[in-house]
Amino acid sequence: MSASTGTIIVPSKVIYSLRRTLCLQVNRSGELIVRAPKQASVQHIQSFINAKSDWITRAISKVNKVTSQVSVFDQLSLAEINQAKVMAKINFEQRLKYWSQIMNLKYEILRITTAKTLWGSCSGRGKISLNWKLQLMPFESLEYVIIHELAHLRHQNHSSKFWNLVEQYCPNYKLTRKQLKGVL
Repeated sequence: MSASTGTIIVPSKVIYSLRRTLCLQVNRSGELIVRAPKQASVQHIQSFINAKSDWITRAISKVNKVTSQVSVFDQLSLAEINQAKVMAKINFEQRLKYWSQIMNLKYEILRITTAKTLWGSCSGRGKISLNWKLQLMPFESLEYVIIHELAHLRHQNHSSKFWNLVEQYCPNYKLTRKQLKGVL
């Protein structure tokens, strides 16, 4: 039973394997998946679920929140998407030039993408790609992604030196990064 609602939480799927411990997952569709040792009883699994009901409720709520944000992208007409892409190219180029000068890092070209899983990327040759959907996100998100991708011009990895460079120009990057996770 959930502590707050008094209802029984039933998993969408239970996967038995040679593991030693129980594990709960809430996937992108908001389904609860339980990974369990082969010898785990239904009663033991249900007790575990009941004990973790608050976590499960928060995780499902978070997925639903992200899903509602994603649907904003899906509701745009083709004309609105094209307009957003044109505006993205203009705005992103301006912000990229600004941060490139501030960070003293030179990029070669900006490409606007429609990536399904990435906000941005940076090639070893200085080509920076930014997702047009950043145009619809809070300004801080764009700033963070640009700083992140420019930092890859110096460090082609996610080492501590890379993150120190990002933090130098975007002190709140951890919060912004967390807000962007799972939105695409």
